[in-house]
Amino acid sequence: MHRRLQTATPHRPDAAIATPPRLRHQASPEHRGRDRGQCVTYDVAIIGGGIMGLWAARHALDAGLTTVVVEADRCGAGASGTVLGALLPHLPRSMSAKKAFQFAALAELSGLVARLEADTGRAAGYARCGRIMPVRTERFRASVETAIAEAKTHWRTDHTANTPAFDLTLQDAAAYEGWISPDEAPLGVLHDTLSARALSEDYIAALAADVRARGTLIEATPVCDIDLATGRLHGVSGSLDIAADTIVVAAGVGSFSLLQRVTGNDFGGGVKGQAAVIEIEAQPTSRPVLYDNGVYVVPHSPTRCAIGSTSEMTYDDPRSAPPAAAAAFIERASALCPAIARGTVVAHWAGVRPRCAAKEPIVGEMSHHSSTQNVQLWALTGGYKISFGIAHRLARRLIEEVTDADVRTEIPESYSASYHLAHVRTA
Repeated sequence: MHRRLQTATPHRPDAAIATPPRLRHQASPEHRGRDRGQCVTYDVAIIGGGIMGLWAARHALDAGLTTVVVEADRCGAGASGTVLGALLPHLPRSMSAKKAFQFAALAELSGLVARLEADTGRAAGYARCGRIMPVRTERFRASVETAIAEAKTHWRTDHTANTPAFDLTLQDAAAYEGWISPDEAPLGVLHDTLSARALSEDYIAALAADVRARGTLIEATPVCDIDLATGRLHGVSGSLDIAADTIVVAAGVGSFSLLQRVTGNDFGGGVKGQAAVIEIEAQPTSRPVLYDNGVYVVPHSPTRCAIGSTSEMTYDDPRSAPPAAAAAFIERASALCPAIARGTVVAHWAGVRPRCAAKEPIVGEMSHHSSTQNVQLWALTGGYKISFGIAHRLARRLIEEVTDADVRTEIPESYSASYHLAHVRTA
């Protein structure tokens, strides 16, 4: 039987709490034992061991909550297993709440990853390598110059400072000889120092190691249903003997079918993507991510990079990665990057990324307490292409709400549960 953990001691001194953790909603004492049988009970049960679910678990454990993560396959088996790992910001033109949220998330991530690596002794494969984008037309160059000017105002982590924390500049493509074809960038390249990459497998492994060390991680265990009256999780053959007062659905594209089963609402679906890993001639370690109109070239090491990607709305097999389907972006990447043209494809990857019907990530409570519902149901999914860069910040906001924190991370209104409930498709 899975063990019941006692309320955890916060993992770091700077996360110390003076009082026991509190849940915004907690079942009454008489309910907590009723109808749960021999279930192992936790403060928080998180369904899904991808980037969203694992970050939610890390924040929950930091808050002193007993936490279990239940993963249907293995951690990172879904969209979080992507080989790309690109962490790229929107350009700071017409700055919006969404762009500001993404900037704050990317700006703080290096410190959070460093702390994760120190806590677990595992490298996450993170590097703030920057990004370049080719400039071909005078029209785009004018847009680039606007973005450069706005970065000086908006790309600051401390708005009392006189200089931005990150640079956005127009450079000569010759500075990246062998990495971008001069013919592809006749007017130069736009370079930023905010973009980064993470090696997905290593990043997920580090987060999973943290959950194993401080909480409970159960893999190869699909959750098919949730009993909102008792907080029990159910699998294919019945109860999983796990229950919680707070249940977080963070199962990627699988979240939508589970939420629909429990709430009766259809919040979204999936978009399949493909990528490839290329063995290349040795490059300088300072090579940036190369991005151009949906094509990514992401350096993983001096002799290896990943390229992608596709967006397939219809598909038969979510995990199949036939080389022929990737031919278009491989051809485009080869024209863009001389190193790719001389390289060799060594692996293909495919997966389905969760995309909400409202086209925004969702973080918030799905439940409405009644006489028959005694637990909180939360959703944390739908990041589509930006999950890796913002998962930690979305997850923090969720746990702040779960614990009724006095100070909470701000999120765009379009990310909130109320926004998604207003745009939901009723089943």
